[in-house]
Amino acid sequence: MKTKYLIPALLLLFLAGCYKEQTPVEEGSVPRKGTFNFSSSTGEVTKVLLNSDNTLFWAAGDKIAVYDYKAGSVYAKDIAVLTGGEGTAVGTFTPSTLPLNTSWYNAEDANNQEYNFYAYYPGGNSAPDPEAGNVTVSVAASQEEAAGIGKYIVSWASANTTKQNLAGDSAPNFAFAPKSALLKLAIQNNTSHATNITQITITATGGNIAGNASLTLASGALTAGASNVITYTPASPIQIAPNSTLSVPVYVSVLPCAATNLAVAFTEEDGVYGSVNIAMSSIASGKVYSKTVSISSFTSKRFAIANSTDQSAKSAILEANNLYYGTANSVLVDKTATSISVNIQLFKSANGYTRSAASASPFTSAVTSAKIIWTESGLSSDANFKITGGNLATLTLSKTANTTGNALVGIYDADGRILWSYHIWVPADASEVVPSANVTGSTSTQYSKALKLALGQITSSHDTYMYYQWGRKDPLGRANSLATGNTLMSYSGDGPSVDKKISALATGHSGNNLAYARQNPTMYILQAGEGTYDWYPTENVADENHRNDNLWSETATIYDPCPAGYHVPGKNRLWRAVNSDSSYSTSADQKKSLEDNKYFSLLGVEYVLGGGRNRTDASVDNVASYGYYWSCGVTGVNAYYLHFNASTVYPASRYSRAGGFGVRCVK
Repeated sequence: MKTKYLIPALLLLFLAGCYKEQTPVEEGSVPRKGTFNFSSSTGEVTKVLLNSDNTLFWAAGDKIAVYDYKAGSVYAKDIAVLTGGEGTAVGTFTPSTLPLNTSWYNAEDANNQEYNFYAYYPGGNSAPDPEAGNVTVSVAASQEEAAGIGKYIVSWASANTTKQNLAGDSAPNFAFAPKSALLKLAIQNNTSHATNITQITITATGGNIAGNASLTLASGALTAGASNVITYTPASPIQIAPNSTLSVPVYVSVLPCAATNLAVAFTEEDGVYGSVNIAMSSIASGKVYSKTVSISSFTSKRFAIANSTDQSAKSAILEANNLYYGTANSVLVDKTATSISVNIQLFKSANGYTRSAASASPFTSAVTSAKIIWTESGLSSDANFKITGGNLATLTLSKTANTTGNALVGIYDADGRILWSYHIWVPADASEVVPSANVTGSTSTQYSKALKLALGQITSSHDTYMYYQWGRKDPLGRANSLATGNTLMSYSGDGPSVDKKISALATGHSGNNLAYARQNPTMYILQAGEGTYDWYPTENVADENHRNDNLWSETATIYDPCPAGYHVPGKNRLWRAVNSDSSYSTSADQKKSLEDNKYFSLLGVEYVLGGGRNRTDASVDNVASYGYYWSCGVTGVNAYYLHFNASTVYPASRYSRAGGFGVRCVK
């Protein structure tokens, strides 16, 4: 009975490789009896590093699918689990479900003396029935270094044996050959700043490199998959020192296909860093494709700026020395423009708030790079908007004519810290309006001009506006639309989000949060407490020593969010329709406009029901129900703002400085 009911309890897999990597992009094929060899040199086996002999080291938990298959018939199948040889190239696998008294071949023709065994890796938890001789395998669209690259490589093996050998307890030996391919990226850093890469995204043109594919059992032929995108996550950020000759290897398993180009995008912790294109003729089964990728060759959202070794005005010392970068925090751009210039010069303020053209001597600029932090609308594509040049005085960006949108651009020191950031604002209409005269008897004088749109509005004055915390220079997102209600717009890159928030008491800064706010321009800082209602203090104390009334004023400060030549309006000056700070009812026409269209005109300037962001949790509130616009005026722990709904206008309301409201710039 032994001959009839024998099961091979041990399936021995001998994996040997002799392929050596060379410098061309397309390497030679791996020998049929070879495979990729990925193993850590010490400690836990992870199958991550390429060994010199290219042998695959088996790891705990590895499984293979094994079939006794011939001429379209499956006589037996099972998943075999690694039971010996962990950490070596020769693994012993034991069938996991078929009992030892079950024959792998007893259903075959008794006259058939030769048996055809096939196996593939990774085997999964069950062996599927082959349809037309094919089984479904997969190369993951999301690959993690910590899991080991071997987990993602599809390998295949076959073995022929006889009935007599099986009867003699001779289990089939499989020599696995890789059927997927391997992309090796050798990353180099030729720039003046360190890398901190947290993810790599590979997008193929002309073929699918991941997802489910079909493997032919009898031949090992592998078809293209269902996805053209793979994301790779390193076990820890890939950090390479500036101007380094070091190459950091990254291995990604890909399916064979007819891809003609691979776009490789690198992401840092604070957003998309850059991308590079790799030309391909195709991707063949069992081949290694090696490419040295230099950061200096990226189509990058970070731009290296030449600087001397004397870079004293680093991020950590700006506030203490009244230093700031640039002539305005917002750059208003005509939509027809194709080039944008941003002043990034280092200046010194006399008092830490007032703008001037004063020399910053003896301090020198610490700028070593610039980066697009986030974009939205028509500026989200690299083709439409990118950094094209820069020096210590000016940053230059290009955009496609007639594209509109918002973006935030940052300049960085050699430590990778943000020195300053600039709102790039490209609305459909960058014109001004002339506000109507104030009411008779008013002691307030009216402004000569106001921008037609609020900061961040794009299509018209009926669009949603950017939200600002009182006294901060950077926009913190805007609602998707008046129609969709209380949802924050999504941003390309490291943009604002409702989840990106921190308590003023938890920032880790001492004294105040001014430096933290500058270094974290996408972070919403929640109020310090019910006593302060403010993002600025790091203690919940409501006295004048724990707030700052100088951040915004009728004279543009270094923290004013408006474009050059404009500033935040004073308390109840732009919207003084009655000779009082008291609330008043909207007119019949205003009420109808607000109810029907969500905006109204007040003294020749249009305002929209754009809602705001909550001081306690950063949520978006009251979109299409209320409009909120900051003034630069303050009272105690609060600041004055315009507040209205369809029925009532409140020209001098008071609210927490940690709230997020719109801004209409004036001159």
